[in-house]
Amino acid sequence: MEAVTERYALLCQMQITHSGFAGPTDRTADWLRIEPTTSTEVLMRRNRLRLKYLASGFGILAQVQPGTSKPWFDLTDQLLSFRLKFASALAASRTALSTSHTHKYRFGNSKAKTAGLTTGALSLSLPTFSNAGTYQPGEIVKKGTKVQLAQPDYATTPPGLRWVEVPAADYVTTADAEPLTEDDSAGTYWGLLTITVSASLGTTYRLLHNHELTSPTFRLHLGQR
Repeated sequence: MEAVTERYALLCQMQITHSGFAGPTDRTADWLRIEPTTSTEVLMRRNRLRLKYLASGFGILAQVQPGTSKPWFDLTDQLLSFRLKFASALAASRTALSTSHTHKYRFGNSKAKTAGLTTGALSLSLPTFSNAGTYQPGEIVKKGTKVQLAQPDYATTPPGLRWVEVPAADYVTTADAEPLTEDDSAGTYWGLLTITVSASLGTTYRLLHNHELTSPTFRLHLGQR
């Protein structure tokens, strides 16, 4: 009897990093849970797609036709949505992300592209610092050409804030927060990530080109408190 081998290739990958879990032995699965929404689960089964945890994020694999890099199905304009949950309270406490029941974080390549970002981003640009703004410890802003992180300053009474410079990165910030009321039955997820599979996603990244698989990487970075 001839063995039937199913061959998969990487459609795209989401690079999701966390400042508090950045060691050589840290894996995404140690601090993050990724759950396809119900509609995405159905779509993935129909189109022979699989989710695979990677060392720093996760990837979407597509089953390809024998001897080719072509997926079995045309995936153009399909939407894949995933809920993001922390694997533990420790992971949540190491970030400045709010886990409010009413405000969550919405990410997506189409959302970023609509905002004018075409470099593989999933999150929006850093908010610009405003003297009239009210900030909490952990928030990250752009101040001139520098990226700065708000930290508590206990040298004042009451405690205030001090700003420290941090390396430039595609940080998740309050710019990505939205009031999300759908899927409340799904539990305590803090983010919703939607990938639009399109023939063209900008000048740099493509998911499908003439139905041939490529492997763009989209990035999220969670800053540490």
